Amino acid sequence: MRLCFNPDLVLRPDVDRAVVFVRDEIESGLNAFVQFLHPRHAVLLAMFNGDRAVEDGLRDWAYVGGLPGPEAAREELAGLVRSWGHLPLLLPREFLGGRAIPRYDPASFVVPANRVDLDTRRCKQPIDFLHVVTFRCVVDCVYCYSRPAGATRELLPLERLAELLEEAGQLGIKTVVLSGGDPLCHPRAADLIELYVAHGITPKVSTKVPLSDRGARRLRQAGLENIQVSIDAMDESFHDSLVSRPGHHRKLLASLDHIRDAGLRLRTNTVVTSRNYPDALRLIPYLAERYENLVKIELSPYGRSLYRHDDGLFLSSEQQIDLREHVARYQARYPQIRIHASEGGGTTDRRPHDRKLEDHRNRAVCSGGRWGFTLLPDGQVTICEELYYHPAFLVGHLRRQSIMEMWTSRELHSLLCPEQSQALGPCSTCPIFAECHYGRGRCYKRALQGYGIDHPDWPDPKCPYAPEPRRF
Repeated sequence: MRLCFNPDLVLRPDVDRAVVFVRDEIESGLNAFVQFLHPRHAVLLAMFNGDRAVEDGLRDWAYVGGLPGPEAAREELAGLVRSWGHLPLLLPREFLGGRAIPRYDPASFVVPANRVDLDTRRCKQPIDFLHVVTFRCVVDCVYCYSRPAGATRELLPLERLAELLEEAGQLGIKTVVLSGGDPLCHPRAADLIELYVAHGITPKVSTKVPLSDRGARRLRQAGLENIQVSIDAMDESFHDSLVSRPGHHRKLLASLDHIRDAGLRLRTNTVVTSRNYPDALRLIPYLAERYENLVKIELSPYGRSLYRHDDGLFLSSEQQIDLREHVARYQARYPQIRIHASEGGGTTDRRPHDRKLEDHRNRAVCSGGRWGFTLLPDGQVTICEELYYHPAFLVGHLRRQSIMEMWTSRELHSLLCPEQSQALGPCSTCPIFAECHYGRGRCYKRALQGYGIDHPDWPDPKCPYAPEPRRF
């Protein structure tokens, strides 16, 4: 048997340790994670590239790793694999069919023993980013969280983007989310996608642009493999009223056919509001039974926009429960498609303090500045897509900086590791300030949603020590 590193994962050097992360959440069905790894274990895993028998790899590792023999090497490998639980790090090459086998140079993971750092929780080099390509859009959605006033800027030239992507490729960045506005409203959208693909970076695109047959095939020719289309209702009038464009629904349905015919895999997203619920649920069987290229249906309950908001769009608590029950039933009916309802429309948490504190300490890690960043249309960098040009969260400018100059900048470090003595608002006296900011991070977007755009120092409303917020 010949083993190789799981192709759904990426193994990458991170200066003085290694890092493992998911290559593509959509293709693999895995939830995103980032896990640091001792360089010794990275060297061991890199030796299994699918070419050699397991016994040969163990014998070589016993020699390289200073072990008494192959059995000791087998025990070390087995212990490493067990420590990852149900997620397989290594797979038999024979199980992968015609899939590309990842190959890693063991020497690239070698780090002097006195330099190994497994304590720092932030990647020394970014592993992905989001590119807000443009603020232009073909629709004017009533729930839009994008396009803050005055945000139209000169676009980053493709020539400068090519230079940045050369660096990104050298850093081992594998994926980028292209956002907006609408990324397909960029005047050279197909060329931009082609540029990312040429540098070995997989672009993920979400759009409301109705594509012609020719347009869909051009994107496929550019190297795009899958696309997310945002469609908000089965009923034409509901959808068109939400996007403020009569006739858009009919064009979007035709676009879905063109996407299928062009050979693109399809994902859909539906923003669920009080105005299109429960009609939005009717989309699920329609899409699941019509499009064999469909891989995921996402339903996103309305949440507060920082720049355009209407309390009347929130779902009620009963509607949110009903939505999740329907999603569970549809998932059982269509197991070949991932159907998911995300969190949205946060309400006041009335649970006991201890329960809220436990959940807060186990919350997801904020990726902004820890392993990813957001590139704005003109080249400026922010910590999160929905914060845009808020001055408190701008950390660099890639028209004049390299990616690593931005990543190691004083501005980014100060944002991620603030001094409590300099903080304003409730965080200034919070007993878990260091744990919150230096560990998993504070959700800056929710802070602004809960307390207002002029409160960047305030806590995540889900913090058990936070004041009661408005609904977010």
